[in-house]
Amino acid sequence: LDPLYDKIYTDLEALMQSNVEEGDKLDGALHVMSNIMIGVIVLIIAGAVFLAIKMGKETAHQISTSLNSVAYRLQGFSEGDLSSEFPQFEIQDEVNDMAMSASSMADNLHVIMEDLSMGLQAIADGNFLASSQVPEMYVGEFEKMRIALESFIADMRDTLLKIDDAAEQVDAG
Repeated sequence: LDPLYDKIYTDLEALMQSNVEEGDKLDGALHVMSNIMIGVIVLIIAGAVFLAIKMGKETAHQISTSLNSVAYRLQGFSEGDLSSEFPQFEIQDEVNDMAMSASSMADNLHVIMEDLSMGLQAIADGNFLASSQVPEMYVGEFEKMRIALESFIADMRDTLLKIDDAAEQVDAG
C-alpha cells in the first residue's frame, strides 16, 4: 500500500506543481494584460481630452468670430448705417438670433426714417394733408414720434388756415 500511496502522492504533487506553474504563467499574463489595458485606457482618456480641447477651441473661435462680426456691424449701426446687411450664420445659435434681431431692428428703423423723410418732404412741398404711410411700424416708443409728426402737420394746417382766413378778412375790409 505504501508504494501505491507514494505513487498517488507523487502524481498529485506533480499535478499540483503543474497547476501552480500554470497559475503563475496565467498571473504573469494577466499582469501584462492589465498593464496593457491601463495603457490603452490612459491613451483613450488622453485622446478624448485632446479632442475635447480641440473642439472647445474651434467652438470658441467660431463664437468669437461670430460675435466680432456682429459687433463690427452693430458699430456701423450705431453710426447710422441702416442699410448694410447684418451677418448671417449657418449655426442657429444665440449669436445668430442676436444678429437677426438687430437686422430686423435696422429694417424697421430704415422704414420709419423713410416714412418720416417723406412726411417732412411733403410738408416742405406744401402738402399739409400728409400722414404716415406705415403707421403700424411705429411701435413702442416710436409711436410718440408718429403722433408728434401728425400733430405738427395738423397744427401747421390749422395755423395756415387761420392765416388764410385772416388774409381774407383783411381783403374784405
